[in-house]
Amino acid sequence: MTTLTRVSHDSVWVGTYAGLYMVNPYSKTYRVVKHPKLARLKILHVTPVGKKLWIGTPEGLFIWDCQTNSLQTNALGNAVYCITPVDDTFWIGTHGEGVWILDGNGAVRQKITNEDGLADDIVYSILTKADHVAVATHNGLSMIDKQTKQIANYSRLDRLPANEFNQAAAFQQGNTFYLGTINGLLYFNAEAPRVPQVRRLTKTTPLNITSFTTERAGQGLERHYTFPYKQDKRLIIEAGTRYFTIGFGGVSELAKELQFFYRLDGHLDWLPLGRRQEITFVETPPGSYQLHLASRLPDGRWTNASLIVPLQVNPTFYQTIWFKCLLVLLFAIIIWAIFKYREYIQIKERRLRISIASDLHDEVGSSLTRIYYQADSLNSKINGWSGENKQLQQIADTSRQALSTMSDMVWSIDSRFDTIKDLVIRMKDYLYKLQEEVDFQYKFEIRGAYASNGLSQIVRQNLFLIFKEAVTNVIKYGDGSEAIIELVIDNTIHLSIKNTCSNPKELFVNHQGGRGLQNMKERAAKMNAQLSIVEENQYFQVHIILM
Repeated sequence: MTTLTRVSHDSVWVGTYAGLYMVNPYSKTYRVVKHPKLARLKILHVTPVGKKLWIGTPEGLFIWDCQTNSLQTNALGNAVYCITPVDDTFWIGTHGEGVWILDGNGAVRQKITNEDGLADDIVYSILTKADHVAVATHNGLSMIDKQTKQIANYSRLDRLPANEFNQAAAFQQGNTFYLGTINGLLYFNAEAPRVPQVRRLTKTTPLNITSFTTERAGQGLERHYTFPYKQDKRLIIEAGTRYFTIGFGGVSELAKELQFFYRLDGHLDWLPLGRRQEITFVETPPGSYQLHLASRLPDGRWTNASLIVPLQVNPTFYQTIWFKCLLVLLFAIIIWAIFKYREYIQIKERRLRISIASDLHDEVGSSLTRIYYQADSLNSKINGWSGENKQLQQIADTSRQALSTMSDMVWSIDSRFDTIKDLVIRMKDYLYKLQEEVDFQYKFEIRGAYASNGLSQIVRQNLFLIFKEAVTNVIKYGDGSEAIIELVIDNTIHLSIKNTCSNPKELFVNHQGGRGLQNMKERAAKMNAQLSIVEENQYFQVHIILM
């Protein structure tokens, strides 16, 4: 059996671990409340309300209608330990949600919890008499005024046998309440509910550090027995400590009934410790802290005494400021070394390019020049036009073309010309020579500042070769009208070459075996540039954008 409720001289409701029974103790007969839900539940409490039964179970509150034999489930989901009529309401003791006050229809009117001052949110028994309601909890006794709902809490500090009461161990005889605890029976007069006090820790409850234990890698657990007797009450945590434990307590034996709280530094919230009188800190960051300790009585009142302990956690070498500064310095040195190395490679590359360009100019250029002048000189000494004249003229022309090509190669290799200014000068020089050699009309417009802008070798070389190819196409396939060349320099480089031509479609198939446009596209791809070729209304335009 789990609960007994007498409703008449010969009728007793008996709750069991598996269902509810109506028993006649005189005729020794019984009948079962037949319902599959109730048949598998532990019955914790039964209270008759008219033709209905309010039943407390581990799964909440149920209401059984004795006339219709139907079961109604209430919204209460936590275990219900007791149901007590108080005036026109019913006070429900729950597991973890304090006291619920319901009306006759089961609607919730009010809740009283630990936050409201109740000794604990686990309520085992409720008894009432006159203006007071006695609430027996898991952590003390609460006396509640029915009208004002003011609460007075009692514990072992007030000479109770224990703080924890037993469920279903409550009895009322007249004005006397009997409540069972885990350490004996408590009884008192309900009209004078104040329990005589032996000692109360309300004003001053001194707290002191009683033990200090640390654990360091490679050294194991170390207990500092002499710390409580030292003059300097600072706690010094040595570098490499993985965790440390601080024990504390009061001089009174009743201090173990207090609820303890702590916080590091004053601006943080209080953290509960319960009745545990030690704190363990794991992997605490280095720094200076103030450990605050405080305590609270079982009835929820704070004691006036507190303890403040200075705490110094020393850093390991890799947590110190100088080590972090050294890492930053080392990182800066690595970045500087990478930068200097890249600068050294670039200087070495520029020197190599200058050397190659100089060698080509001095050695190959001089040889080609001599070939050109020798062929031209021989050609001038031969009278008339013959096969020898034609061959010598071809040699001279080939040498001159080779000189021009080699000049472009030397210019593109030489790092001293890695600027937009040198590119513009080269373009102008090329156009000027073309104008002398062929009947070529052009208009060259340059917009934007470029005097001090640098340009990489691969961009300079490929952009100039695209320019040459486009101008060559203008001469070969144009109709002789003026070509418009625009070079715009801002955050990007825009090069546009536009002219009129008689048959623009020839440009796609006839020149250089049909590879001219393809070569320009490949060179643009090397620079990550955008190349567009537009043919419209006898106009042909090559436009390149370099980001």
